[in-house]
Amino acid sequence: MVQRVAFLLCLSMLACGDDERAGDSGGDPRDENSLEGTPECDAWCARVDELDCPGGSDCGEDFFCRIDVEDGECAESKRAYLTCGADTAMFMCTETGWTAASNCELDNSVCP
Repeated sequence: MVQRVAFLLCLSMLACGDDERAGDSGGDPRDENSLEGTPECDAWCARVDELDCPGGSDCGEDFFCRIDVEDGECAESKRAYLTCGADTAMFMCTETGWTAASNCELDNSVCP
């Protein structure tokens, strides 16, 4: 529940899908705390790309595909979360970019 609320809060307060904010992700695919370039991250971004929002449709890989180890996330929990979002979330355009709403939750109990 906390992760879901944080996800929606981020989207509403930071306009996470805003092209101006997201800029060039510049992610390093060798970064152990990033899932950029994985099938799960690519599926998430494909859903955003489908929107073609007037305010921008940058999927924000550097934010959404990053594993937040300080919050107890691991690759397994983040992959499952991204898959759930890509499969079930409702993605919508906003004035400044895009947003997504889902019932997906991070399950960090699968982490070592």
